[in-house]
Amino acid sequence: MATLAEHLEPDIVEIEQLHGTYGPMLHIVRELIGVVPDCDTYLEIWPAGFRTYNLCVPNFLNLPASVVSRSDLKAHMGLAMYTSSRAAECPYCAAHTCSYALRRGASEGAVDGTNRTELEQAVVTLAETMASEPSTWDRSIIDDLGRHLSADEIEWIAMSVGMMGFLNKFMDAISVPLEIEAINDVSELIEPTGWDVGRSGWRNGAVERATAKVPVDSTGLYARMIRQGPKATLIERGWTKHLPTSAPDLRRYLRDTRHVDVTVLSRMRHAKPMRGLAAMFDQNLDPATSVVGLGDKSLAGLVYASMVGDTALIEIGRSVGAAHGVAETTLAAAVAAGADPAFLLRTTDERAPMGDDHTEAVVRLAHAISPSPAVTTDELAAATAETLGSAEVIEVAVWISVLQLVHRIGRFYS
Repeated sequence: MATLAEHLEPDIVEIEQLHGTYGPMLHIVRELIGVVPDCDTYLEIWPAGFRTYNLCVPNFLNLPASVVSRSDLKAHMGLAMYTSSRAAECPYCAAHTCSYALRRGASEGAVDGTNRTELEQAVVTLAETMASEPSTWDRSIIDDLGRHLSADEIEWIAMSVGMMGFLNKFMDAISVPLEIEAINDVSELIEPTGWDVGRSGWRNGAVERATAKVPVDSTGLYARMIRQGPKATLIERGWTKHLPTSAPDLRRYLRDTRHVDVTVLSRMRHAKPMRGLAAMFDQNLDPATSVVGLGDKSLAGLVYASMVGDTALIEIGRSVGAAHGVAETTLAAAVAAGADPAFLLRTTDERAPMGDDHTEAVVRLAHAISPSPAVTTDELAAATAETLGSAEVIEVAVWISVLQLVHRIGRFYS
């Protein structure tokens, strides 16, 4: 089966080049999951995509503080990350988050479901309901967790699930190839639960596998994390130093410069993910960095927002589109496309036209990658590669991934 990743592979940025530019960030990720993930080489095809990823992960996981802490919270966050990845049917993220959870101290019984405490089951329920479509979200889930954890701790677990909304969507949509080291770390534990490498195994099917023992955090890891943290923060500061700090000011900045009102910012208790999310929108809606075009990008976002029925995200898509000259009829057609399960089967004669071939390709790509799991086919992957450049494909996938993050945390605050 052909994947978008296979078509994009000629344009990936080699890992050696990434080390030269983002070395501290790559070192931290290797400490967290034992490998520098292949997704980095794809995200840097559109550099704002790599920046978005590195604004998301450390801020929504509260790194390095959460990992160097002796609290059990990091294990609960890891369990939630793994559970949400399984709910989204992303085999790539499920492998990495299983490794992450085990390294942070989660038990094998908590991961595979054979031996969970009442608290661990409540964490699993929170993650499953935040990540599943259609939603089964109920505020009583928060009450169950509240018997064990503080409101701040519960929000950090929700932030970790939100972060996985970004990662689950991107890795599954592109079918990023899963590293053999990650397979070896976790396959023995989670294959009996139904996990399979799926489309993410297209590159390494012939590689010899060997079971590995996942190490648990040590004082040595804490020291290495603390040593790399300031260097990584310095890189991030170059992307965020112009941003204000408070929720009202961040919302005002995004309204004035990016034509969106990200209302969920005002609901977030913790400053790191709040500012990280604002920076992600800042990167993704900068006309100077967009290669696909913000008009077409707004349509891609509307397809996703309509498909999951998120009115706040529909408003964001309409605002971006209107600010960049997209006609109301075209915006409405994108909303209709997202609500139409058979859209990809229809010819342009059977539905409202979206525009030129480029716009049509963006909308079709968005429709294919918006469900969880994505429904990309060999034919769609090939047609997309013929019409859209590699950076454009990455940009569309990153944007929908940002929106999935917002969709998940919006559900938590609803």
